[in-house]
Amino acid sequence: LAHIDSMMADAARGAALATGTEVTLENYGRYRDGITLGTLEELVFAYAKELDAPRI
Repeated sequence: LAHIDSMMADAARGAALATGTEVTLENYGRYRDGITLGTLEELVFAYAKELDAPRI
């Protein structure tokens, strides 16, 4: 997983360099099977809010 993360960061930096822009990489949460837990939590929260789930 660390190797994939490094490759993605390098690709983002290369794209920014090629287009004359800047990129900031921020990692939050932990990785599990390629998806950060923070991303999953945001998705669950969005669905719960949309469905008027109690105690949100």
